[in-house]
Amino acid sequence: MEDIVYKGKIVHGNTTVLATVTISNGIITGVYGPLHSVQGQVELDFTEENKYVLIPGVIDIHAHLMGLKYSYKEDGESGLSAAGSGGIVVVVDSPNTLPQVKSVSVLEEKLKSYVRENAPEYYCYAGVPDSVEEAWMLAKHCRVLGFEVIPEDLENIDMISNIAKIVASTGKIIVFNSAQMRSSEERCEAGFRWIDRSIKVEREYIKRVLEITEDTGVRVHFTHMTCRSGVLLAKIGGATVDTSPHYLLLDCDHEKSMKCLAKVDPPLRPEDIVEGLVEALIEGWIDAITSNHTPHSVDEKSLEFNKCPPGIPGLETLIPLMWTFVEYGVISIKEFVNLTSRGPAEILGLKGYGSITPGSPASLTIINIGEEFTINPAEFKSKAKYSPFKGLRLKGKPSLTIVKGNIVFSEDELNCI
Repeated sequence: MEDIVYKGKIVHGNTTVLATVTISNGIITGVYGPLHSVQGQVELDFTEENKYVLIPGVIDIHAHLMGLKYSYKEDGESGLSAAGSGGIVVVVDSPNTLPQVKSVSVLEEKLKSYVRENAPEYYCYAGVPDSVEEAWMLAKHCRVLGFEVIPEDLENIDMISNIAKIVASTGKIIVFNSAQMRSSEERCEAGFRWIDRSIKVEREYIKRVLEITEDTGVRVHFTHMTCRSGVLLAKIGGATVDTSPHYLLLDCDHEKSMKCLAKVDPPLRPEDIVEGLVEALIEGWIDAITSNHTPHSVDEKSLEFNKCPPGIPGLETLIPLMWTFVEYGVISIKEFVNLTSRGPAEILGLKGYGSITPGSPASLTIINIGEEFTINPAEFKSKAKYSPFKGLRLKGKPSLTIVKGNIVFSEDELNCI
């Protein structure tokens, strides 16, 4: 008897087909035709339910799950619950909390709350430490998938070069985050922050990073990309890139009208730049979509615009927002899977993830593509119960999340937990 037997639609190339998927000991043991007869301890039979489809579990390669002194914004329980309800099976956390995760001691303290049973798999990036010795220890840690570098870290080029060589020897990655780049003192008027954080600054940052890492052999990844020219520059330089749904769906006019609800770093761009980024998505230049989940308290986001912190929650809206691009024929189902699962798995070096094939980890997501639902932040598992997408009616809501053969989230109507 199998642990789990799923019968219903699965993603297959650019379409969906009826199939039987069997799972035991955390592994996909078989993929058969819809009439295949097999018993399971848990049987998920959606053969007659055309609205559900099984997809490779979504991998979020850049989120801010906070914790430590920022636990009032998000902690391990709320962050991983939000990831699970968002259909995410693996989440990779930024080191940017308080204190920053730049040492093994801080990392181990954070892991006490973030490595949990019956939850999405948790990994993180380390920040740039103060010594080469600490960098080596962090690079060897099983929960660290790479290092994250912010613009101010580039002031210490020798340390970045050393880290690049260390990371290259481990096969992990360096993630370069341009969120805090600016050309001058930032003006705080809503709708105009992009002027001081222009795409020219983004491109200059990419050029400098590529020059610093050119002869190190390290795998370079750029996160939070906001413009087509930056994406192309990074790709030509041999790097991988990601962006987030809000950079594809919102522009600076939304920041102007929504104020703090749409304040993010890097800032939202003018409409023509957003259109260029969507073109890069369609052309296949973008390797992954991340949530860029950056939760803050409701009180913090209720401050005046020049005082409220940048960032929005994204774990629980990533899948339906990106499924919208499938619904409208902008990208194919196969491209959706590449952007949310297969591509992220390749970037992180997670073997077997991103597909529904025998022998692969049984980390899968069932989404509802047949019925619309309304985004209601009050229902978020995250502590950050607000969203610029509040009230949107979308398809693609995650209904069930399986992580290595364990059901970690199930909608009440499915009654699977």
